[in-house]
Amino acid sequence: MKDDLKRLEVILSDLVTHYGRTTSIGALFTMLTTIRLQAEGRHPTIGELASLTGIPRQSISRWIAQHERRGLVRVLENPDDQRERRVAPANPALVEAQLRKFQALVHKAALDE
Repeated sequence: MKDDLKRLEVILSDLVTHYGRTTSIGALFTMLTTIRLQAEGRHPTIGELASLTGIPRQSISRWIAQHERRGLVRVLENPDDQRERRVAPANPALVEAQLRKFQALVHKAALDE
């Protein structure tokens, strides 16, 4: 368990270094969960992200709005249910690039052990 915690600490440290010190751990976790789901071909709802991360729906909504304004994600509305909103990448190639960066950080953390 101690090794797992050290590995997690290294990964989180690298993520903060890469994404900036003003990005919260919750925002990083939301981003990584979204990237993972999108890499699996899924477009999560706000509720799904809240359930998977344990982060309040309001915080998830705020993160989505910020990233939508920056052109990183787009919100897909369900024509059959106006309440359901799914998050999709604005640029799928960017999702792949982010996934590769994250995989490199995890790989680096494993090598640093």
